[in-house]
Amino acid sequence: MWIQKLNMSVTGLAYSPNGKTLYSLDLGGRLRSWDIASRKGRVLEHSGAVQDPEPYGRSLCALADGELVVVFAYSLCVIGATTRAFQLHWVPPDFPRYGRTLVTQDGRLLAVRDDKRAIITWDILNWQPGPLLREWPPRLGLIEFDLSPDGQTLAILERRRHASIINLASGETRCRFWPGVEKMASCPLMLSRDGNTLVVHAKTGMDVWDVSSSATRVAQLTSALPHMALAIHPTAPMCASMNRKRALTLFDLRTGEPIRSFDLSLGKELMCVTFSPDGLTCAAGGSNGRFAVFDVMCREEASHVDLQSRRSGSGAGIFASQPHA
Repeated sequence: MWIQKLNMSVTGLAYSPNGKTLYSLDLGGRLRSWDIASRKGRVLEHSGAVQDPEPYGRSLCALADGELVVVFAYSLCVIGATTRAFQLHWVPPDFPRYGRTLVTQDGRLLAVRDDKRAIITWDILNWQPGPLLREWPPRLGLIEFDLSPDGQTLAILERRRHASIINLASGETRCRFWPGVEKMASCPLMLSRDGNTLVVHAKTGMDVWDVSSSATRVAQLTSALPHMALAIHPTAPMCASMNRKRALTLFDLRTGEPIRSFDLSLGKELMCVTFSPDGLTCAAGGSNGRFAVFDVMCREEASHVDLQSRRSGSGAGIFASQPHA
């Protein structure tokens, strides 16, 4: 267990691709890199340019090459992870300054177009517009979206409040259903890494859907506190969020029940949470300026989970080994 105190609320946390470095962003605009083994940190940037106006957005991302860190806040900033070279860009044309945006590890910035009929992209490294991720005909469109970390599956919340799961390679809609999404939710949809599990911030609470081939609600996270940050484990059927007693909790996505809770004293709000790429550790940041890094499982457990996932097949999702609730 490692608990670190910062100057202000922790608005962003991101692991490097190799999992050896943790990047933190606070409300005061300090971007730091932390060596996880030694727990030593250094400031990469401290300015209003990296001060995040929307702390619940996923605006901090370490790119896949491990050399660059991207922050999308009042502007778009690219910082060298080792060189500390700093590039400041204004928000790209046609991109909303506020609202739903997503930075991907391959260096793309994604957002909903102003007319709500397309998801637009921007090539961060070459600083030029990218192709449309997807476009919808008139009278149709979307409000919110999420893209699976592998970039293959898109989840959208339509204007009519239906959710659709789309295979981007084929362009086909895998399933479409009405999940009863909470209108005030800051991040109503979250896909798992393989795109087969969707966590929905619904009116009745946090719902878990198996969307591997059709839409089946399998569980509810009844003890999870609404409107808090949430992260899905990269391989195991679990997620991390805050429970109603304001303790960071690991939840079983198959049953909705808590697995274990941690007394980390992160404040009244969980601002950000993320799992390491190998799923062995989790980092969580709170409103009181503290973040914590803790072990989720040992390597033997992780290898067992990964083996089960491979045996279950790519289309079965995390619920292959257990019947639907």
